[in-house]
Amino acid sequence: MGINMSEMKKITAGMMCVCLLFGMTACGKKTQMPDVRNLGQIETISREEGSGTREEFDTQVDVTEKNVGQTVTSTKDMLRAVSSANNKIGYAAYSTIVNELGEGVNAKDSADRLTLSGQTADYKMIKVDGVAVSEKTIRSGKYPLCRDYYVAYEGKLNAVEQDFMRYVMSAGQEEVAKFCVNKKKATTFLSDKSKGTIAIEGSSSVAPVMESLIAGYAEYNANAKITLKITDSSDGLNSAIRGQCDLAISSRALKDYEQELLSYEAIGSDAIAILLQKDNPITDLTKKQLRDIYGGSYKNWSDIE
Repeated sequence: MGINMSEMKKITAGMMCVCLLFGMTACGKKTQMPDVRNLGQIETISREEGSGTREEFDTQVDVTEKNVGQTVTSTKDMLRAVSSANNKIGYAAYSTIVNELGEGVNAKDSADRLTLSGQTADYKMIKVDGVAVSEKTIRSGKYPLCRDYYVAYEGKLNAVEQDFMRYVMSAGQEEVAKFCVNKKKATTFLSDKSKGTIAIEGSSSVAPVMESLIAGYAEYNANAKITLKITDSSDGLNSAIRGQCDLAISSRALKDYEQELLSYEAIGSDAIAILLQKDNPITDLTKKQLRDIYGGSYKNWSDIE
């Protein structure tokens, strides 16, 4: 039975009412902001220049950070900074929060408490565009701020480097899965027992994954000697380009010129979690709101639309 124009208008009007009542979750509109007038000025916390987490955040949010209130050089420092006041906002690698800084950190809106050098960190990870960060939403790609972890190198790999990379993408994926979302299902690995040294440098976010991979590979091949220097993604990639390390680890996508100069492979997936102090009533922000916060368009929490 057909629907006449009068009935269609009524249905359309009804749908518009639903949109107004339920906001973004139903029709792509923003959810209603809680009362944040008492929070005052927004203070943003950022990672240092060269950090893969910072560069990936800026790329995915499409922002040039101008409204930087404080810069930190580690996830622990980020959590300390965000936890210190309810007007602060920051971001960090989800896998680092979950795996290094305490079990039981969840992907919901409730605050998680973590002791960092005697100081209790009271923070929460909030939703982005209505999606909470979790292993499930990273694996499905539904969380808006997902990213890959990379190993990059210049030229051709020698025998021991090839053997190590074969391990990383086979049996090593079991180690990767302990820290982030693995790219492949773990499979059997048989080392060729190549001898040699491998110098690895780069991202502090990827470092825990790589440390576990190095330890796992040692059980297959005692002839290889692998060193890891923790700097940041940009320094690691530049060192690989200059021939100062054999493998670089990066928590951000390679830039065009880096892709031309280096070969690379994604070894796992992670996400960038958005962090607020636990007493901040906001539970969800859009990518556009994050762009306007870090781009300097919003100076006060009450400015957010």
